Amino acid sequence: MRASRRSIMPALFRRARSLAARDGGQAMVEMALGLLLLLFVVFGILIFGILLNNYIELTNAVAMGNRMITQDRGATDPCNDAAVQIQRAAPFMPTSGMTISYTFYDTDGTTVKGAASGTSCTAQATNLVAGGSVKLQISYPCNLNVLGNNYWSACTLIARSTESIQ
Repeated sequence: MRASRRSIMPALFRRARSLAARDGGQAMVEMALGLLLLLFVVFGILIFGILLNNYIELTNAVAMGNRMITQDRGATDPCNDAAVQIQRAAPFMPTSGMTISYTFYDTDGTTVKGAASGTSCTAQATNLVAGGSVKLQISYPCNLNVLGNNYWSACTLIARSTESIQ
């Protein structure tokens, strides 16, 4: 009887080892699926962070540009000065990709006295009257390049600001 026990024990150990080896494959598959899910979450957070950074930079540039144009009413081309200020406030966003538009309002705040787009508004410089207001709007295409792929090419960021002329 002792001989039969000795032959059974190694067979059981071999069987247990083979079962353990099969479980190792299952753990590897679970880990691969978990890492894939984690990778998607990390890339989603990264893309959202880039988008939020672009939006914050654009709104800061709009505020700085609008502040410049409202304080610069005696200049010959205040829109050009505002465009320079916008470029300084958003150095990583080229102004060539931006669509900049200005709307000049009268002192009552409802009558539109003129509009301009781009980086020049010399004809509208005479419309800058103290007490009036200027609405500045900038559109910018999103730049969500991560690892060489643009994940949302149809995205456009828009920021607006209205300030009274001093």
